[in-house]
Amino acid sequence: MNEKIHVLLIEDNAVDARLVEGMLEHDESGIFELKHASTLEEGLRLLAPDCVYRVILLDLGLPDVNGLQTLRRIMPAAEGASVVVLTGLQDEGLGIAALREGRPRLHHQRPDTRRPIAKNPSLRRRAPETGR
Repeated sequence: MNEKIHVLLIEDNAVDARLVEGMLEHDESGIFELKHASTLEEGLRLLAPDCVYRVILLDLGLPDVNGLQTLRRIMPAAEGASVVVLTGLQDEGLGIAALREGRPRLHHQRPDTRRPIAKNPSLRRRAPETGR
């Protein structure tokens, strides 16, 4: 059996969280294991020093913090995990600013649900940069 990819979803909107959960549950490979946090503080607690998360799906508009401050607070705790910023079309400018700031992946909040999540390039693990 393949090693599980542990995913942390930090999203306060229950509908959006359920959409992501449904996509991961229906992935044919069964490789994803998801944990959901509704606030940044809850997400940070889950990112304890020996955490297993390889992917962090991060909404920038949370009840306890929003905007680029959300990204600034999660990046130091993310360690080797890939951070995917979830943003709505109306927040595209903020998403672009987030890309410039922390180099996460950007993914619009309403993904194409017909596309299997394992084939979604924004969720594939990014190779470390070599500086070349």
